Amino acid sequence: MEKAKENILIKRIKAGEFDLFDHIVKRYQNGLYNFILNIVKNTDDAMDLCQETFLKAYRSISSYKGKASFSTWLYRIGYNNAINYFKKHKRISSMEIEKLNLKCQNNEYEKVEKNEIKKVINKIVEDLDTKYRTPIFLFFIENKSYKEIAEIMKIPINSVKSNIFRGKNIIKQVLQKNKKIVV
Repeated sequence: MEKAKENILIKRIKAGEFDLFDHIVKRYQNGLYNFILNIVKNTDDAMDLCQETFLKAYRSISSYKGKASFSTWLYRIGYNNAINYFKKHKRISSMEIEKLNLKCQNNEYEKVEKNEIKKVINKIVEDLDTKYRTPIFLFFIENKSYKEIAEIMKIPINSVKSNIFRGKNIIKQVLQKNKKIVV
């Protein structure tokens, strides 16, 4: 759905056509669920938090002003839900990164090697502090811009850039230290 159509849809929902909210759910449910799952690392909790996010968005759609994109607004609600969940349950989150920007040819040996590298990097990312894990996930997996990440996490854009840079450096350092990969 293109932005113009989405804006019209949101205006119609705000005007009282609440049955159209189903289109919003269908558009964002997979991405939002995966985003939350990568924070809470539990499918049941992620499903509950995703549903709670849509419910909160539905109830407060009239407060959406359009300053940020709708997806940024929605992901911010999801992010807040996940953070509040951890505050309430005092659990440590983990996150997997499934897409990596690794250069690799397509022969079978390198495919196996790439999968092993992904496993190692996923483990390192799981151990990163949330302030690095979350922007790395949003940037590399969800393809969010720095501005959108800043709005979701309510931090300055320069902090987003810095946290992504530092997170990548931590990953590189751990890889080099363990001699898993020469980066």
